[in-house]
Amino acid sequence: QDKEISEANLKPGEDEQLEADIRKLSHAEKIVGSVEESYQLLEGGGGNGLGVLPALSQVKKDLEEIGRFDDALQNAQKMVEEAYISLQEASYELRDYGESVEFSPERLDQLQSRMDVIYRLCKKYGATLGDVLAHQAKVEQELSEIENYDEDIAALEKEIAVLEEKLGRKAAELTRLRTAVANDLSSSIEEQLFALGMPKARFHIRVEQAEDYSANGRDDVAMFFSANPGEEEKPLQKVASGGELSRIALAIKTVASSRDSSVPSMVFDEIDTGIGGRTAQMVAERIALVAQYKQVLCITHLPQIACMADAHLYISKRTVEGTTATQIRPLSERERISEIARMASGADMTTASLDNAREMVSHAKMKKDAFKRDVLS
Repeated sequence: QDKEISEANLKPGEDEQLEADIRKLSHAEKIVGSVEESYQLLEGGGGNGLGVLPALSQVKKDLEEIGRFDDALQNAQKMVEEAYISLQEASYELRDYGESVEFSPERLDQLQSRMDVIYRLCKKYGATLGDVLAHQAKVEQELSEIENYDEDIAALEKEIAVLEEKLGRKAAELTRLRTAVANDLSSSIEEQLFALGMPKARFHIRVEQAEDYSANGRDDVAMFFSANPGEEEKPLQKVASGGELSRIALAIKTVASSRDSSVPSMVFDEIDTGIGGRTAQMVAERIALVAQYKQVLCITHLPQIACMADAHLYISKRTVEGTTATQIRPLSERERISEIARMASGADMTTASLDNAREMVSHAKMKKDAFKRDVLS
């Protein structure tokens, strides 16, 4: 293909010029006849009467003669002079063009043969001459790749080796940083688990080498957990109970809240599942600590957690004409005390339960003030 196109010695835009030349030569006799007729009409030298230019010359002389006695036709005289000059130039161009037009059947055959070559190549390699030349460039590139295959492979293998060495360095540095952070994070989460009533728990984020590289380096990261002494650390998802998972999630969020500023809010949806008593109190205090750094939305059924809130929204459902609607309304301080008492003692509220609710809210306020002082310091 490359040889066939190269032997044609094509030039960009050649087809358009050939078509124009063929069109001109094919109608050379008619062109020459029209040129001669136009020239004779302008010059009047063919025995057909006075030509346009001689007649216009006479008009010009007559207007010049009139102008000697009256200048009223000066504008007409000027226009005639300009028309005479323009038509005279047109006459010269017609004469020169007519002399240049030469009908040559041999030349026409040559042009048509050349056009046939281009048409044949366009039929095989593209709709236009530009497409044929683009195809040739593509073929030449493929030929070059074939001819330089061994050299290209060697160069690519060398480049791969350099890149692999660079990738290994970057992945190793990422592993080093990730391992250091994982150890620090593991210790911090263990401290929070201790504060959540799990003093013997062990939590460890392991960074191990993966089989291959990925966009995240060459590390497999997994969380390992042991709730009791003597128990082997195992993958978190295999050994932790529902209540343990809730506290571990809270511990992670507590640590993350003070370190990650990209997330402005955190949502705890019934994180109190499976806990109660003293553990619920510790969970409530951790959530209050998180609230020193983030906006916290917490859905709960435990009074120990509800009393820690800065604002208490009561959610209820009611059915109207067969349609269930959910209502959310903020509680006043008095309503809040009543709701916490109801959560603690059930539907039958007593003076003692209300006093207990007030004491819980007061104790929660002291805890939050202490957390705030610690954060500010």
